[in-house]
Amino acid sequence: FQHAAALSPPWPPTAVYPAASPPPPSSPPPPPPPPFWSLSPRQALEELYASAGGADGKWRYATNWTTGGDVCRWWGVTCSKEVAASGGGEVIGLNLQGNRLEGTLPRSLASLSRLIAIDADGNEGLSGTLPPELRRLSASFASLSLDETAVSGTLPALLTSSLTLLQKIELEQTRISGTVPHHFKLPRLRQLDLRRTSISGTFPATAAASLFSLQFLDLDRSALSGTLPPELGEAARVGSQFKKKMSSFADVGLRRLEVEDTAISGTIPPSFKHLTQLVQLDLEQSSVSGTLPAAVFESTAQLERLQLDQSRVSGTLPPSLFETASSSFRKLEADATLLSGSLPDSLCAPPTLERIRSSRTRISGTLPPCLGNSSRLEELSVHSASLSGSLPASLSLLARLETCELTRYYTDAAGGYIRAKYDAPVSAAGLAGPSTKRYSLDSRFN
Repeated sequence: FQHAAALSPPWPPTAVYPAASPPPPSSPPPPPPPPFWSLSPRQALEELYASAGGADGKWRYATNWTTGGDVCRWWGVTCSKEVAASGGGEVIGLNLQGNRLEGTLPRSLASLSRLIAIDADGNEGLSGTLPPELRRLSASFASLSLDETAVSGTLPALLTSSLTLLQKIELEQTRISGTVPHHFKLPRLRQLDLRRTSISGTFPATAAASLFSLQFLDLDRSALSGTLPPELGEAARVGSQFKKKMSSFADVGLRRLEVEDTAISGTIPPSFKHLTQLVQLDLEQSSVSGTLPAAVFESTAQLERLQLDQSRVSGTLPPSLFETASSSFRKLEADATLLSGSLPDSLCAPPTLERIRSSRTRISGTLPPCLGNSSRLEELSVHSASLSGSLPASLSLLARLETCELTRYYTDAAGGYIRAKYDAPVSAAGLAGPSTKRYSLDSRFN
């Protein structure tokens, strides 16, 4: 048995395995995506399509965006007429207004080296912040419109970049917040719309002083405070000098200034006399106070509309307001102000006059008899003022008058108030009798 045991293999037997085969060579890692600034126009637009809901079928219009071909034939894409190296025109504009975009704007847009304008107004599902890479856009970029979107963050960095040709910035009713940068300097900017945003703080003097070409400034219902920047007037003066020397500044001059329902206060600066192209001044429901400077309104020959409702403006209506703008003025809106004095006869000077609203004020005296010459007058509202006297017979000549509110205007001889309503035009004889000093009426003419 000892011999047999010696011949027995060890137990358990040792397993013998074949030699392991060498591992297969590892696959090379995928190449990194190209940097965003080197993307072709097609790649950049494809990223936009994917990032802003196009690939999910959200867009209202997407003609040719999924079929390839020349990007210049894609809906909303505008190209230059020049032939690019890729065989198509260079992309210079994106108009995706109201196209149901959802998502964000990608940084790849910065690779569109000839882009001039982005218009994405009315896309409520467009959100996120603006890519900081947009500052890489070429110096020829001129227009950014994002009204009524959910875009958020602070005023984009591109406002402080080298985009010296930027002409239009529209951010109305977005979620943009923060302040206007002190180094905001855009000498070619014509339109700046920040209404209904959370932009706060003051409008920097250095920024206002650089806006030589500004034509439209809308700050309505924003969170801005401080005072009306006097530098806006000085910038307009400098801009008018450029206008005489350089054709590229041929259309300068602030035309619309709106600060309705803001905390902006102070008085109208004397430098506003340089706003000679002003068409509309809206101070409604603001904290702007003080008088209407005659010197300012001696130069506003283009003025059409002055909105002062529920502001703290006081003093009298300067005759120059209507004399200077005798060929253009249309609407005076001054309800619930501290205005006093009488309505000047010059109020009748503009044949274009359509509306007079000065109710709940301290304005006194009589209605100017010349109002009968204002053949385009549609609304006369002076109720709860301190006017007296007889109604001018000439009022019966106003064929276009639709609304005439003179409540608590006249009383009878006994001092009692009379309220009357009329559904058709009435004559002056029907409004004032020989023994009547004052009437109170609320009349609507059809």
